[in-house]
Order: sequence, then structure tokens, then C-alpha cells
Amino acid sequence: MEELMRRDSRQKIRSHVTTLLHRRWQILRNQRLIQSPLTSFESHLPKSLVPMGKKTKKLM
Repeated sequence: MEELMRRDSRQKIRSHVTTLLHRRWQILRNQRLIQSPLTSFESHLPKSLVPMGKKTKKLM
């Protein structure tokens, strides 16, 4: 029983962290739509995630 509770809390923490990271990532992307240079954080991300901002900037 105790083991179950421990596992549950661990899962909750993990999901919380992922949501936080996701939110942070969205904020970063929104900022990047304003500033054209890539942040150092994004320069070592997979390229498929990066080009989005440039395309939307051209559309605007």
C-alpha cells in the first residue's frame, strides 16, 4: 500500500515537472517569435522544432 502511494506521488511530480517544462518551452517559443536570433537553448535542439518561428515571422 505504501509503495503504491509512493509511486503515485512520484508520477504526480514527474507530470508536474513536464507541464512546467512545457510551459517554459512555450514561453521561450513566444519570445523567439519576437526576437529573431535563436537562443543558445534552442541551438542544440533538433532542427525540426526550430524553423517554425521563421515561417510565422514571414507570414506576419
